[in-house]
Amino acid sequence: MKLPTLVCCLWLTLFALTSAAQTTTEIKDPAISGGVVDGKMRIVIEGLLNGPAGDKDKLIFATAYQDSIKVTREKITHNIGMTIDILQGDPKEIPLTIAGEGEIKKVTGDQVQDWSLRQETDGRRTLIIRPKKGEKPFNQVIAYVVAERELKSWKNPLATFALAPPQSVLFSGFVKVEATPDLDVQPDAPTGLLPMEARYLPGTLQAEIKPEDPEPLAFQFHGAAYTLPLKITVADPEARQVVLRDFKLVGTLGEQNAAFLFTATARVMNPKGGSLNLLSGGLALTELPPHPDWRIVSNGGRFVLVFDKPGDFPLSFKFNAAVKQNGAWNAVDFRVAPSALQPIVLQGLAADTQFQFADAARPERTGADFTSFLPPDGSVKLSWKTA
Repeated sequence: MKLPTLVCCLWLTLFALTSAAQTTTEIKDPAISGGVVDGKMRIVIEGLLNGPAGDKDKLIFATAYQDSIKVTREKITHNIGMTIDILQGDPKEIPLTIAGEGEIKKVTGDQVQDWSLRQETDGRRTLIIRPKKGEKPFNQVIAYVVAERELKSWKNPLATFALAPPQSVLFSGFVKVEATPDLDVQPDAPTGLLPMEARYLPGTLQAEIKPEDPEPLAFQFHGAAYTLPLKITVADPEARQVVLRDFKLVGTLGEQNAAFLFTATARVMNPKGGSLNLLSGGLALTELPPHPDWRIVSNGGRFVLVFDKPGDFPLSFKFNAAVKQNGAWNAVDFRVAPSALQPIVLQGLAADTQFQFADAARPERTGADFTSFLPPDGSVKLSWKTA
């Protein structure tokens, strides 16, 4: 074959390769050169290879995600915080695929202009977040999403609401699940999640945990979308709470002071322990014996009793209640942890003492003391005076 004929064939081959590959790769400024040296032919094909047009403008972003889930009898609420770091492209629209069940109530953020939902014909849903426009595109967008699902009735397991970006390899975060004490919530074959202790959650998620509440479920994930089906059942009220037995409250009352002795037995059935709002209101502890299995935590004017393991624990506390005077009347106002039956004994008072005891039975004279029972909520709103 003569050289001109060979060059022509090579040009036709190059044209065919270019045409076949133009959907994925573009060859710019192709050229063919060659020659014969020592009886050997050498052909060189040169050109510039580029990826598909628009690859360099493709939106790529990394997503840090935190979902705080609250389960009640009425609904499941998701409070989601996302930090979206733009790695490439102009974020005119940020798409996030919706998984599970739930309805988005609002999307907020300083960089968020508006949001919408896109639904495909096959039922798939996508949350579209549009950042605000500025002189320069944002390189980071922080957004907060609130989603809810009603629980008038449910069938286990429930597919919880979740968002996922297109680049799942750049997706990471944490999920926390809390429930009211009357519900027992457990994961049912989740995918892409690693269980963890709640104390290792980020500070923003830890700050929402109250000392008296059961420890929430906690998970983390990295580099993949996740699913978290939940099994929700009605809990045994004593299985997750601390219950008081053999309750008794004895008060020694005077004109300007009121000293009380609180005794009971705390029953803890949860293997992880539990907590109880023991005392609150106008009072101060005067005697607190140490114990290896429980401790007292002061939180916002409340004294919370915290147990580290299950069992039956005898309790005995002494405290003084603040006495307020209104004319001839003396009054105390505080609250103790409620229990099934709460007798109260009042000592140091004359037989003709008069009482005002809100929502409780009128104290009756029994020997040298007065006896009554506290209202169901454990409140002690008691006034007395000498007739």
